[in-house]
Amino acid sequence: MSVDSHFDDASLACVLISTWVLHTGRALRRDVPPGDLPAEELIDFWADPLLDDPRPDDERP
Repeated sequence: MSVDSHFDDASLACVLISTWVLHTGRALRRDVPPGDLPAEELIDFWADPLLDDPRPDDERP
C-alpha cells in the first residue's frame, strides 16, 4: 500500500502546515495558495525556531 492511497499532495500539505502552525505560532498568508508564495516567505515560515534562538543549547528550555 502506497502513501498515495491515504493522502493526496494537498491533504498532506494541509496536515504539515497545520502542524507547523501549531508548533511555531507562525501562519502563512491566506490570500495566496502555499505553492504560489515567494521562496522567502516559505523559508521564513518553515525555519526552525530553535535555530533562531541565540542561547547555547544547554540554556534552552
